[in-house]
Amino acid sequence: MNTGSHDVEQDNLACLYEVTKHLASAHSLQQCLEKIMAILDTDKGMHSGTVTIVNPTTGELEIEVAHGISAEARKRGRYKIGEGITGKVVVTGEPILVPR
Repeated sequence: MNTGSHDVEQDNLACLYEVTKHLASAHSLQQCLEKIMAILDTDKGMHSGTVTIVNPTTGELEIEVAHGISAEARKRGRYKIGEGITGKVVVTGEPILVPR
């Protein structure tokens, strides 16, 4: 019997449960997203990541929440739609996994 996939499934469900708990009890979206990023780091090994939104005034993509990147990199994190990896994801709607 292969219990490895069962363990992975249980770990994924436990992670999803933790994320859902924070979404359901959030008082601040910013704090909620920061906590979720920390959970993904701890539980899934996501050492860096961002939540990026489209600024309705400028039309540019801006980092709203960052985990594991420097403040300087976060400040530089503005892109036009279609520019860079983040901009390409917005255009295509398809995720891109960046190994490093």
